[in-house]
Amino acid sequence: MHSQEQNSPTQGNLVQRIPQFAGELLDFHRLANLLRARAWLIAIVACAVFVAALIYVLRAPRIYESQAVIQVQQEAQRVVNIDEISEERPQAGDYINTVVHALTSRKLVLRVIRSTGLDKDPSFAPPKSDGSPYTDFELAERFLPMLEVSLRRGTRLVDVKVWNQNPETAQKVAAALVREFLQESFEQRQAISRSANEFLRGEAEQLQAKLERAERKLQAYREETKAVSLEERQDVIVEKLREVNSAVTVAKSSRLRLEADLEQMRKIKRSDVDGLLKIGSVSKIPQVALIREQLVKAENDLAEAQERYLPMHPKYIGEKTKVANLRKSLADALSKAHDTLAREYEAARKAEHKFDQSLKEQEQRALDLNKIAIPYNVLQRDVESDRALFQNITRRLKETDITGGVDSPAFRTIDEPLVPSYPIKPRKKLILALALVVGLALGVGTVIGMDAIDGSLRTLDEAESYLELPVLTAIPDRRKAGLLNDGNRIYPLVMVDEQGSEQAEAFRTLRASVSLLAKQSEFRSFLFTSAIPSEGKTFTSINFACSLARHGRSTVLIDADLREPRLNGHLLKDKHEELPGLTDVLCNETALGDALKKTKLRNLILLPAGRRVSDPAELLDDQSFGLVIEQLLRDFDRVVIDSPPVNAVSDALLIAAFAQATCLVVRAGKTPKKAILRALHQLEMANANVTGLVFNRLPVGGRSADYYYYQYGSRYANHHESMDPGSIGRSVGPT
Repeated sequence: MHSQEQNSPTQGNLVQRIPQFAGELLDFHRLANLLRARAWLIAIVACAVFVAALIYVLRAPRIYESQAVIQVQQEAQRVVNIDEISEERPQAGDYINTVVHALTSRKLVLRVIRSTGLDKDPSFAPPKSDGSPYTDFELAERFLPMLEVSLRRGTRLVDVKVWNQNPETAQKVAAALVREFLQESFEQRQAISRSANEFLRGEAEQLQAKLERAERKLQAYREETKAVSLEERQDVIVEKLREVNSAVTVAKSSRLRLEADLEQMRKIKRSDVDGLLKIGSVSKIPQVALIREQLVKAENDLAEAQERYLPMHPKYIGEKTKVANLRKSLADALSKAHDTLAREYEAARKAEHKFDQSLKEQEQRALDLNKIAIPYNVLQRDVESDRALFQNITRRLKETDITGGVDSPAFRTIDEPLVPSYPIKPRKKLILALALVVGLALGVGTVIGMDAIDGSLRTLDEAESYLELPVLTAIPDRRKAGLLNDGNRIYPLVMVDEQGSEQAEAFRTLRASVSLLAKQSEFRSFLFTSAIPSEGKTFTSINFACSLARHGRSTVLIDADLREPRLNGHLLKDKHEELPGLTDVLCNETALGDALKKTKLRNLILLPAGRRVSDPAELLDDQSFGLVIEQLLRDFDRVVIDSPPVNAVSDALLIAAFAQATCLVVRAGKTPKKAILRALHQLEMANANVTGLVFNRLPVGGRSADYYYYQYGSRYANHHESMDPGSIGRSVGPT
């Protein structure tokens, strides 16, 4: 048995071997080889698409286009400077989009159809099978595909395009579309104006009647309340009220002043002339004021006489006497001032009371007048409001009479539609060029898609990148095969019958690759297995053993596929299936030396499967098989084991523990990736030393992505084989 130290450096935890192939950068070289290999499929798809496009171009009707251009102006042209009934804003972007959609309205389309007679044209509306006429909806739906209306980017120009198989019809329909659109716009404006005029007339009549009723109510109220000149009466009463209020204020002030002066006089002695004169009301008494004025003049004269005359001069004495008399008169007048102020106070109080009465009367009159004025003002406002509305409606009615249908719309025709001279559809060159491009793209996509959905490994690079294991060799798919009567496939001995073939060279490469993998010691026991059946493991193990034998190595080939043994008929002259073999040795019924059989090839010995047993796994799951391998390695140079598929039965997992090198055979383009990963995982769990892959039946003869590895192999195969020792017809036994 081999030790763990001899395990291949590539072996690791397969559970952690997440396939990196899908995440790598696109391999352009492989893609180019893939496309070259499937160029026939790309050509077929491209030709099919091109032929379909060519048939369409030849059979498609010729379509002619007639185009008109309409300009949407910033503002509508006005003849009179009067506001319109329905205000439109041509400068707004939504107005332009409204015009674009209005040109494709079914109402306008039906007008065009009837004005041009398309509804009676058999090419446009062919007779129905049941003979029924077309509905308006059906006619519009047949017309709309002929029409395209679009707004030029960055402009206020609207393109109106009409398509038809007849160039004259296309021009006629385009012209009719523009004409009917302008006519419809004019009619809509006329209809709006008429509708507004009728509405305004009705409103004017109602407002006129309402105004008359309001004026009659106002007049009746005037007559009832005798308030014909209510405004003037209000002005007079307000003015009188203002005057009386002012008089009341003055009288009240005078009374309060006299009342205060009387109170002050009571506090002053009547002999105190100077104190009495300080009271304002006292000093303003006419008699007191007159005497004070005379006294001041007399005192001035006395002072002048005193300067000019002596005290005994008559003039001086006369002036002095005059002053004394005046002072006495002033004292007498002041003594009567209290009575005088009392009379004035009483008069002021009465005046104040009188003015208060007058003020209340004026206020009452004002209140009574306001009671009358409130309903009057209400009626007056109703009259004024109805009159203003009536005047506005009348003015607007006159405007609509003037402006109805006078202003032109906010768009005009820039380019009139012309009769086209050549068709615009189908665009033959463009369609054929696009068909060729699309066909090639579809073909490439088909190839890539088929490659993407293929769950197998197709190339060496893909296998090594995906499985992280080296490909020891790639065997081209050129072997001769036939069928026996029982349906089993014959495995040709290419190392014997076709020594100069590429397959033989592939097995020499396998022999060299295995020898290069061993670093510490040379591998001597080899197990060949596969993930699923029909992968070519038996074919590989036979020819690998033949390659070792022809290289001068004494080799034992063990048929360990105890469930379907197949090696007897290919290597032994006696093709009997029940020869003593491995099962007999493991059951201790036959000695190992007796079970070994010589083959047609020198240095190659076969250990047949032996008799059939009910449970081969029990025989293999025993140390006896390991002892058999050890004994064979002592007697022979190499041991090659052919086993069942890993995912089918557990036999290969039991055998793998006793082989120094395990090679997994993968059929190119067939074996599913998941099956390979599962087989590798099971082999690792069984402590198998998986040294690499054998890529079997690699497609050749075309431009396979990895065929370049072997396309020159056959040139050197014969020269290499001529130097290979060994010959057919010589047999050897155990050494």
